Amino acid sequence: MTSLLELLLGLALVLALAALWALPLLLRLLSVRRPLAGGGASPATVSLIVPVHGSGAALAAKLDSLRGQRWGAGRLELILSLDGPVEDLPALPELPGADCRVLRNPRRGKYGALNAAVAASAGELLLFSDLDARLAPGALAAMVAVFAEADVGAACARVVVDREDGLMQARYWDHESRLKAREMARLGSITASNGTLLAIRRGLFRPIPAGVVDDLFVGLCAVVAGRRFVFVPEAVALMPPPARTLRRVFARQRRIVCRGLNALRHCPQALSVRRHGRYALALIAHKVLRRAFPLALVLGLAAVLALALLEGEAWLALALAALAGLGGALGLIAALGLDRDPGRWPRVLTLAPWALCVNAGIAMGWYDFLRGRRVTQW
Repeated sequence: MTSLLELLLGLALVLALAALWALPLLLRLLSVRRPLAGGGASPATVSLIVPVHGSGAALAAKLDSLRGQRWGAGRLELILSLDGPVEDLPALPELPGADCRVLRNPRRGKYGALNAAVAASAGELLLFSDLDARLAPGALAAMVAVFAEADVGAACARVVVDREDGLMQARYWDHESRLKAREMARLGSITASNGTLLAIRRGLFRPIPAGVVDDLFVGLCAVVAGRRFVFVPEAVALMPPPARTLRRVFARQRRIVCRGLNALRHCPQALSVRRHGRYALALIAHKVLRRAFPLALVLGLAAVLALALLEGEAWLALALAALAGLGGALGLIAALGLDRDPGRWPRVLTLAPWALCVNAGIAMGWYDFLRGRRVTQW
């Protein structure tokens, strides 16, 4: 029995290391990909689609960030796609060089608002941008420019989070940007996206299914079609922290993991190593193995507790240390409160509660996915 538990602990350790290091190690071992020649032309017509739900209060700042943007020849088609009734929606002002309109849809979820807007749009290039994402000067021009390369099928911008409001989340997105840059160098494509500013050629777009991460699904549509899904660091999208409380951190991770796994289920070809080689390996490491870390923690803790009961001695000390760490994190969560913004707390005290809520959310996301749950609302 002891040998079996030690084997289980070893497997948990290997799984934890794989979750943390499989993707960075793979990217380090792969050779640098030689850039391909361009050989194309920038899209002539562009449709920018902004989904709106609940409140349009953030629209004024969004429109301000669009003033002065350049996107190439021709006019920009701007579509605000409403998901059900929206409060505080201001009148659309005139934007030089843009045709603006509002598309009112029944309440179905973000996927429904995006699909309806695509069906009503005319652009050769489809751009999607979240309402609360403000575009830095030159962002649209940088996004459109990369499509002059014929092998580029989809692209996403670089996220910059307000460091004053959410330093921890700002550092996370900085890390994600560095990871995308390494993926571009080794793979030529990226394995993760964001909805702050996303683009795809119209001919590659597939209607977004209910219950998936829309930005990941859109990017994978390009990959399975044999095109590249690229990162455009020059296109910057500014946004507030996605989650300010521990409850929202947990709920957001749970929703994203469930939807992300469903996106992979709808694009299984992207996981084929035979078809996509190194890209498929990186996608598996990023979107599957990376999310196995909570399982490794649970298996490891269970094995240590069982060994402590059977063997005592050193195992008992390790079990007590693990339980003390878990208890300390739970105590900090109780002190912080699930619904309080911990912005003024020292970062060293918020790291453990944040990590625990993130991993708990990931675990529940797996649970929702495995039991067939579809999260379709915002």
